Amino acid sequence: MAPEILNDKFASVLASQLPYGKVEPQIPQWPEIMDVFTTSLQEAIVGMKTPEDALAEAHERINAILAR
Repeated sequence: MAPEILNDKFASVLASQLPYGKVEPQIPQWPEIMDVFTTSLQEAIVGMKTPEDALAEAHERINAILAR
């Protein structure tokens, strides 16, 4: 890594976190998919649905989004 980054107290912290970063898929459907996922996760967490049912529904809805 460049000395300018390693010697800068802010840039060095940011650079140390880069290996842990994840890039979201670059597809136009991603915002809608994340909405389905987060809604299903919340439904499972608060007990509106079992985790299995929430995941199964999310799976179906996400596949439908991707099939368009």
